[in-house]
Amino acid sequence: MILFPSFSWALLISGILCLYAALAPIINEINKRMNSWEKGTISATLAFFILYYLNYQSNILINEVFSVDPKHFPFTRIVSAFIVASPLLFLISFITLIIIFIMLFMKSNSNKKNTFFLLCAAFAALTTFLFSTPLINNGKNIIKSVASIVDFNSKSICTNVKNNVGVIFLNDRYDLILTDNVNNKKHSYEVKTCQLSN
Repeated sequence: MILFPSFSWALLISGILCLYAALAPIINEINKRMNSWEKGTISATLAFFILYYLNYQSNILINEVFSVDPKHFPFTRIVSAFIVASPLLFLISFITLIIIFIMLFMKSNSNKKNTFFLLCAAFAALTTFLFSTPLINNGKNIIKSVASIVDFNSKSICTNVKNNVGVIFLNDRYDLILTDNVNNKKHSYEVKTCQLSN
């Protein structure tokens, strides 16, 4: 049980390092061919549209799961953004793997430097492919599990809430709450009034 999470983290970190090794020469080559204002304009425009789309879609996804304002889930929204992007990451990584393997097997005269970058890109694409698959298939359950850990409070001042029930306060008066009751690994959510002891 301990070995599997450790292997997953090692695989993820290795994939990120390989992605950096594969993209660094490409980005450097693009930077050489573009002026500073062009790089800044294109980077800012792409970042704006990507972040706007991910934030917009992740808010919709969180609202579908919890039926409350997504602003109450600041940490879960980060995970939901990856879940929103997972179908595109899956498709890009799959196509990239096919292209890389074709290049590796068709170019017998490629030098060792090119082979190294291709292998790094292949490993990064494979890692992205493997990690995006469960995000697509089990996205909402992942959101529920993450939210129960990072956004729901494990204890509250409400006397009408059990100790093992997660709580998020929905207003500044601390009288309206969203509860997360876990039974047999299934989450059930309820908006209720917080009752305080006199």
